[in-house]
Amino acid sequence: MSTSLASFVTRSLTVGLLGGLLTAAAQAQDATPVTIGQPMAGRITTESPLLEGEDGIRYQRYAFRASGRKLRITLRSFDLDSYLVVQKVTPSGPETVAEDDDGGGNLDSEVVLDADGEYVVIARHFGANATGSFTLLVEDAPPPVVVPRGLSLGQRVEETLRASDPALADGSRGHEFRITLAAGTGVRLTLRAADFDARLAVGRGEGGAFASLAANDAAARGRDTVLEFVAPVAGMFVVRVTAAAPDANGAYAMTVERVR
Repeated sequence: MSTSLASFVTRSLTVGLLGGLLTAAAQAQDATPVTIGQPMAGRITTESPLLEGEDGIRYQRYAFRASGRKLRITLRSFDLDSYLVVQKVTPSGPETVAEDDDGGGNLDSEVVLDADGEYVVIARHFGANATGSFTLLVEDAPPPVVVPRGLSLGQRVEETLRASDPALADGSRGHEFRITLAAGTGVRLTLRAADFDARLAVGRGEGGAFASLAANDAAARGRDTVLEFVAPVAGMFVVRVTAAAPDANGAYAMTVERVR
């Protein structure tokens, strides 16, 4: 092999290796940087780039970096049926990790992402040849909320407390149920759980606004809990089921009986 050929091969191999390493950084070079927590106003026009492989779909690209954060990415527009694509930058090329059309309500898009690394957000539209303004927001995702379920006298509920359940305002995990009672109505709540020490409470308000009126975590039999409660006024009350230990989970059954 001649000296010039050897030099060419060496340069080619070096460029090839560096190219593989630089691919990841190059993926976000033409993207507009986004600051987490600050809305970014954008616009898709007839001059915006066309999405490869899609007929008449134009887009704008944005980039951000995050380390171990749960983020919510929202794309809102009054002009467009927004479509959101999130790609993670990797040495081998962009990897789509999330996409959404109408998850933000109406025609807006929204995804929640456990982010760790560098990402590219593609803000595009659904349907060909659309133009208009939009707002992109990358922010820390709010904690999941406990959604109360309906409950009535005479009902038996069979549920499971899971590690994935959202936390209540006091840090415990649990479920909430709404029940409407007339003034002076007495109820007996019996909660049976074989896998965890159960707690019962009845109060007014939901989530962080919950104010307990009666509670009981004393076992009726084994790990079962019984709570009797008389409604002081007519209205909607919240029954809260939690576990004594923060990491406890398992199935339970709850019955609601009228005692007067």
